[in-house]
Amino acid sequence: MTPLYVEINLWLPRIFVWGESDCMTVLADWIHKNRGVDPMSEVRGKYNSYLSCQRVTGFFSDPVNVMDSYVKKAGLEINQGAARRGDVGVLLCPSEGKLQPVGGLCLGHNWAVKAPKGATTLKPPQVLASWDMAYEE
Repeated sequence: MTPLYVEINLWLPRIFVWGESDCMTVLADWIHKNRGVDPMSEVRGKYNSYLSCQRVTGFFSDPVNVMDSYVKKAGLEINQGAARRGDVGVLLCPSEGKLQPVGGLCLGHNWAVKAPKGATTLKPPQVLASWDMAYEE
């Protein structure tokens, strides 16, 4: 199994916990393993709900700029072209009847997302932005 799929399998048994194992912190774990820097170290454990996540990070009102500010700490640059396997991104995905921004991990044609119950893979309606992890298998 490749490191990419090992990572996604680690998400499966983890309970979704805001600020600890949500869609963004699991991406920060991936970045930390591959780049040696935890881009969300300053905010881990400092929010525990959708509203407090918004208050602490501002993610839901400006997801691309918020994500960019975190991942730049690990030296990631926004992709100018399409995302590749192993890249991280901000996607718009259906949730509770509307499209919501979420963090995702690129699998090639599909994306993996940490969900409230395990993880899911999908082809999102829209990829807002992605960042180059320079991942190689």
